[in-house]
Amino acid sequence: MKTLCVPYMLLVLVSFSFLAAEQEPHVVVQASLVLKVSNPVIAAKQMLEKVSGLGGYFSLQTQESLVLKVPRKHIQSMIATAIDLGVVVGRNFEAKNVGLELEAMKARLQSQSDVLEKFLLIMNSANQEGIVSVETEITKLLEEIDKLKGSLRLLEHRLEYAELRIDFRFRERKAPVPNGVSSFPWLNTMNLEDLIEEFKHD
Repeated sequence: MKTLCVPYMLLVLVSFSFLAAEQEPHVVVQASLVLKVSNPVIAAKQMLEKVSGLGGYFSLQTQESLVLKVPRKHIQSMIATAIDLGVVVGRNFEAKNVGLELEAMKARLQSQSDVLEKFLLIMNSANQEGIVSVETEITKLLEEIDKLKGSLRLLEHRLEYAELRIDFRFRERKAPVPNGVSSFPWLNTMNLEDLIEEFKHD
């Protein structure tokens, strides 16, 4: 039976982990990898080119870390690219359903908008003293509505773009250990001790 290599097995596990998440419209996806690579700069450049081609972008870049925002449907492709760049020494995958939070936020926004509409109607028939009081309430409502809209946009963005964090670790390339075998095949067929002895006698 054919043995699966570790990166391939990891990719299979990731695929199963995110399969359900991709089918659920209200799931926020976050993933993180710790990679040992021989050149973090080149690895980061390859990841940035990949995410840009998929319509994503980076939200953080340092010498050791990279945080990418990836269209959710492409998150498996990005993880596969990252795994191919080095050795995975750490990983974490999360898929959180925020459907209830999203619906509650929308309901709160609709409720506050309805109240605002009522205050605007009251303002048309209020006296001078009443207008001041109504304006104060309207100002508070507008501030809260703006905050709710901002939170809603942020949550919807998190649903649209999965987050992939990659922490790079430098991977040393060790020199090959001498084993007495020459890179020239014909030289390996000769008895070097006898050859050296012959040169001594000449």
